[in-house]
Amino acid sequence: MVSFVPDEDTTDVNGHGTHVASTVAGTGAASNGDNTGVAPAADLLIGKVLNNDNIGQDSWVIAGMQWAAESGADIINMSLG
Repeated sequence: MVSFVPDEDTTDVNGHGTHVASTVAGTGAASNGDNTGVAPAADLLIGKVLNNDNIGQDSWVIAGMQWAAESGADIINMSLG
C-alpha cells in the first residue's frame, strides 16, 4: 500500500476504499467462505489519493494512477468516495 497524500499513512479512516476492496477481492473469511468478493484470487495494488477529509489534489490522483499502471495493474478502480 502506498499513500500519495503528504504526511498521511495508508489508513482508510472513512472505510469506502476498504469496502470496495473487499467487494472485489474478499476471501469470505468472515463468513466461513459463504460470501466472497467477485474476484477473491485477485491481487490488489492499493494507493491512497484522498486525505482523511476525502479531499485530494489532482496531482495525488494522477500520481496514484501512474503508479498503478507502472506497477502492472490490469484494472484501475478509483474509489474516490
